[in-house]
Amino acid sequence: MDIVQFLFSVVNLLLALVVLFGGRFFMRQIDELKDEIEELHEHVADLEQGTSSGLIRPLKWNE
Repeated sequence: MDIVQFLFSVVNLLLALVVLFGGRFFMRQIDELKDEIEELHEHVADLEQGTSSGLIRPLKWNE
């Protein structure tokens, strides 16, 4: 095995590790964002229930 093939294999191995661990990192971030979005949807649903009973006025942009 000459030096070029050795360097090529090392670079491929490093790229594979970056893709593997980088992918896991981004998937974890995406899961956390999904959880936060679900919490926001629940909060918005609670606020909408409050507006239907008249507790909170809907926001008007021109006020």
